Amino acid sequence: MLNILILIYLIFFFFFNFNEKIFLGDSGIYILSIIAAISLIYNYNILNLYVEDVACLVLFPIFDLLRLFFSRIRNNQNPLVGDRSHIHHIMLKKFDQTKVVLILIILATIMAISQYIFKINFIIIFFIFIIIYSYLIKK
Repeated sequence: MLNILILIYLIFFFFFNFNEKIFLGDSGIYILSIIAAISLIYNYNILNLYVEDVACLVLFPIFDLLRLFFSRIRNNQNPLVGDRSHIHHIMLKKFDQTKVVLILIILATIMAISQYIFKINFIIIFFIFIIIYSYLIKK
């Protein structure tokens, strides 16, 4: 029941965000992140998900976090200070907001489908992800 309510909530914001009439904001994203994390932990423990399944779902944010963390350290910047170097910010320089959201949703869906349906090894998915990610952040 909670998943259905969250899905309705996300569809509502997804629709109105494209028309630039409403903005989810930091508190909305934090709540959704907490719910997603709790759901992943619950499903991992109760439904016996594999580590690869969970890793496929969080591959984009983790890889982006690691890339930014080490590049900021390399550039003698504080790694904990925010900037506009995340993958979605870089993509917004090339595409409009609608295309960025659709690209990220499609990529996440492809990775999830390939993991669950086609039973592709996680290492192969990871290397495909690295190639796509490096193409998206080219300047």
